[in-house]
Amino acid sequence: MSTAQTSEEPDQTAALARDKSAAVLVDHPLARVEDDDRLFTRPFVGLLGMQAAYGFSFSMFFLLPKYLATIGETPSHIGLVMGGFGVACILTIPFLSGIIALLGRRGALMAATLLLAAAGGAFALLVRPGPMANVLRAAEGVTWTIMFSTAIALTAEISPPHRLAQAIGLAGGASLIMNAVAPAIGEPLADHVGYRPVFLLAAMAALVAALLARRLRVNDAPPSMDAVGASSAAAPTVVTTRWLRVYLVFALAGLAFSVMFTFLAPFALAQGVHAIRAFFISYTCAALMVRLLGGRMADRLGHSAIAARAVLLYGFVIASAGFVGPHHLIVLGIGFGLAHGAAFPALMALLVSGTPPAHRPRVLGVANGAMSLGISAVFPAGMLVKPLGYAAVFALAGGLTAASAALIWGKKPGR
Repeated sequence: MSTAQTSEEPDQTAALARDKSAAVLVDHPLARVEDDDRLFTRPFVGLLGMQAAYGFSFSMFFLLPKYLATIGETPSHIGLVMGGFGVACILTIPFLSGIIALLGRRGALMAATLLLAAAGGAFALLVRPGPMANVLRAAEGVTWTIMFSTAIALTAEISPPHRLAQAIGLAGGASLIMNAVAPAIGEPLADHVGYRPVFLLAAMAALVAALLARRLRVNDAPPSMDAVGASSAAAPTVVTTRWLRVYLVFALAGLAFSVMFTFLAPFALAQGVHAIRAFFISYTCAALMVRLLGGRMADRLGHSAIAARAVLLYGFVIASAGFVGPHHLIVLGIGFGLAHGAAFPALMALLVSGTPPAHRPRVLGVANGAMSLGISAVFPAGMLVKPLGYAAVFALAGGLTAASAALIWGKKPGR
């Protein structure tokens, strides 16, 4: 064997090793997305399916305030039950990293969907929930915390960076569409045969979501210490003055959302309107139209610009709900859907676009905590209904939310 042959063989071996390593990397589902512009890859479609099944189950519980009002609960107690969701979200956030470390992301998603199934089953078995309604609603908050941070972080991981807001909008849209489908099925079902089948259907959908979560192809390998160190050096501190503006907007938007979804049904019943599904259908159609037709608008025009304007509209719609009234649910739903469909994808993209991947779950977790804090404030809002009336509570929540748009108008979290 010649000296030339001997020197060439190591080079050829190294080249083959590099080619093999490249093939392995290309074969990884996450790597394939990063190499091209495709959005609807197999991992992304699987994630959409799980989000849809979870969303159907979760959206069935939008009928919970109406159910509680039907069995004679007061606005303050309804606010207490619904506010327990936000409290549970906040209490779960410190344990989120430990849950994911213990179960992995796929295991955490399975645990969340199975817990939601258990809550639905328990509501179906209870003749009158009483104090258990607080516990079961809190269980839903635990599932949401896990689902919110994990699913959005996965969406950001498997999507092209320049299509981030679109991907987040579509991932949320898979769940969002069920905001219309579930009440449209659940409300007439409850009117004809009672609420027990409604909650059973919610439990079954959550079980389907658990099966789909189990099939997700998720890379749960921890990042290398070098990667973690590099991202830590580049990452912003999660709670600093430059991020607090966005977190405060999330909190007030959470309050507005919770006030609308908690008190719209009791307000409608008090006004003699017994069917509210028109609001959910029109709201969902409008929000989906924004996310599907304008899905890339925030990526092109700027996340901050779209988020500020959408939050302003969001607050205006909430504030006007008491004056528009439950006799114009379709108009109210369209306005709410347009604002909601644009606001939350832009706000989330505003957070994650400037955050290294290793830190996105923490940033999203804090955002979820801020939003949950706003949701939990629906309890004191419920206590204001009796002295002030529903219209004043809607106006107060909406006015605060609209004012928060000034916090992000023309600004970025880094400034």
